[in-house]
Amino acid sequence: IELAQGNAKKEEVTNIRFMVANVEELPFADNEFESLFTLSVIHSTNLKKTIPQIARVVRKGGLVFIYLYADTEYVNGKIENHTTVDDFINLLQENEFEILDFYSEQEKEFDEFGEKHNILVSLLRR
Repeated sequence: IELAQGNAKKEEVTNIRFMVANVEELPFADNEFESLFTLSVIHSTNLKKTIPQIARVVRKGGLVFIYLYADTEYVNGKIENHTTVDDFINLLQENEFEILDFYSEQEKEFDEFGEKHNILVSLLRR
């Protein structure tokens, strides 16, 4: 939050509200938002709770961008499986999202944290 507030101040953005919330139980009204953007965050949540919450708070016709780690491989060989492509697409469709664009990409190199990810990127219409 502090980093986001600092960035907003630096860019002179004043009409913005910051808050901490649980994405599995969003504290917003139904259809409150016209769009939603999430970047490499929701993979650590229960997607069967998170995706319905996103669908609930975004208006019909609204756009949603999701950048998701489907799995993470660590330099020590450990692998965390977050979701499969098929399971993710099924979950989106079950929650009445129209998939406008979708791709997956397997990172080839480990990052500075010793991780490489299978990334799912989707542009959706509610």
